[in-house]
Amino acid sequence: MTPRTGRGRHRVRTLAAGLALAAHALGCSRGEAPASGAADEAARAAAAAAVDAAHESGPATAADGAGAFVATLLRAAGNDDFVFGGTVSPYVWVTRARITACDFSAAIDDPPQPEGRWSFRAEWAPLAPEQGCDAIERWNEAALCSIEGSGRSCTARGVPIDLRGPACLRGRAVIEPGENRGRHPGRGSGGTASFHCRDASGEGPSHFQGTGQTEPKEGVLHAGAVVRAADQDRAHWIHTGVPLARCSGVFVLPAPPADGERWQVHLAASAAPLEAGSSCDDLRHETTDVLCTIGPGQRSCDFAGASVAVPTGGCLQLRVRCSGGDCRPGAVQPQYGLDCSASPSGRLDGGGPRYDSAGSGAFDAAHSFGPGPWGIGDANAASLAFGQAYWIAPPSGLARCSGALTFQQPLAGSGRYEVGLRVATAPLAPGQGCLDVSYAERGPFCTIAAGAKSCWFPLRDAAVPPGACFALHVRASGGEPLAGLKNEFNWQASCTAD
Repeated sequence: MTPRTGRGRHRVRTLAAGLALAAHALGCSRGEAPASGAADEAARAAAAAAVDAAHESGPATAADGAGAFVATLLRAAGNDDFVFGGTVSPYVWVTRARITACDFSAAIDDPPQPEGRWSFRAEWAPLAPEQGCDAIERWNEAALCSIEGSGRSCTARGVPIDLRGPACLRGRAVIEPGENRGRHPGRGSGGTASFHCRDASGEGPSHFQGTGQTEPKEGVLHAGAVVRAADQDRAHWIHTGVPLARCSGVFVLPAPPADGERWQVHLAASAAPLEAGSSCDDLRHETTDVLCTIGPGQRSCDFAGASVAVPTGGCLQLRVRCSGGDCRPGAVQPQYGLDCSASPSGRLDGGGPRYDSAGSGAFDAAHSFGPGPWGIGDANAASLAFGQAYWIAPPSGLARCSGALTFQQPLAGSGRYEVGLRVATAPLAPGQGCLDVSYAERGPFCTIAAGAKSCWFPLRDAAVPPGACFALHVRASGGEPLAGLKNEFNWQASCTAD
């Protein structure tokens, strides 16, 4: 069947839980035939209503919980009104989810100037095929919380946000009456922020987000924690929670394709989990058929309920291919995101665990690796103390966490890296940021020794208090595993409140 352009919707088939492996063996379900005009709009409305009905019918079971949208608050000096989202950049999230409410947490590294204030609000808007988030002129808004005086953090719970994907979501920080220049020694101006969002039944998917820009090579983009032209390790997400069965997604180009070009979006999932000697780009992947297409005059496409089998410890990636033109647009910074569920039916109340998918960026040698906490941002706490090195847990707290760390090349030095968790011993108080609290270590849960590329650990007891800071924590033991090697790296954590 021919995949749909613009608003690419994938047929959602209800499968028994035992058929997840069969879905993996078959690859993916086929796209629907294209519709047009009023019939297309009617089909979209009917599909959206069906998804809402599936979510809202019957009693809610064990919740999947609130999918996390995480971002740094690092900003340029003198910028007193800025937006944030999409890890580091492009300062916005894109989602295919249905959202009715969100919890929000923010922590900054330095308090406002005397009589100053950081005010936060959420902004969201539907995304049309011909748009990117930067082209949206009218945004819906909701006030979140503010930080004043000697404060360093704030929270907002149950904020009504009526968002029906495909849509753009971002936070905005307004600083008044003056700047927070980050004058505290060893700290920068900024911090960390998290949205934990859900639908009317209290469910929320695992959200996977990315960042970066690249120049496509032979008309191909690989997108994961970052986007790259080549199939590099960090151009993947690493999933260490329970196996995933369904994903919906959005992909946005910075400009419409040239005449005759079509950009087609696929998902690729590794057939097996990572091993010590492999990174994500070493694994064999199963690639879906075309899920959605961006054609002339369009900038975005989306898909719903695509079958994908991601094993625990496996890797996941968007692959976007261009055809029909010279496919050389220069460097691009796409916007993209996935919303995934462990339920083969695509329903979020299918008995899966509650997720806080703490997806983070992955960076090259210009953002050097070292022991310490690793959360959202690219700044290592061993050299620069930034609150972006931590995530903030949802109001439910987190009972268990899993995580992974990978390198593009094998470690060449001596000793090993030990990977565990760093967890604050108490929730953030208003006068505290993530750099101001006491931490306890969990683990180590896995190790990377010389000659190896990766390690990951499944869900382990974490006991992260509600609204507390936490991160993956890496320490060197017995030597210097990197030994000066310039080595690209990737990391991610997935947690559950159950």
